[in-house]
Amino acid sequence: MTGKEVDAAAQEYESLKGHAQALQEKLVHVTNDLREHKRVLETIEDIDSDRVAYRLVGEVLIKETVKEVKPYLSNTIASLQEVVKKLEEQLVGTEKQLLELREKIETK
Repeated sequence: MTGKEVDAAAQEYESLKGHAQALQEKLVHVTNDLREHKRVLETIEDIDSDRVAYRLVGEVLIKETVKEVKPYLSNTIASLQEVVKKLEEQLVGTEKQLLELREKIETK
């Protein structure tokens, strides 16, 4: 590898490293959201289904019943689980690329 190639590879490595860090931060955020939604669903599980519940939509609280909120929470949990799975796959792929690139840089 020439000096320019090493510099380009090092720059690509830093870019990938930043991407991996952004993925990790997003994964932490989505995982926390998932945990929070699960906790809410567990909390309202034993509450009377006709009881009033408030759901935050954007910046507005919507008045609904527990019966109406449960399916929404279940769907949101399923969606968040999919996002977590995809983020984990992307992170593994990015970390693999980082490892390969680092090995390439170190061997040249």
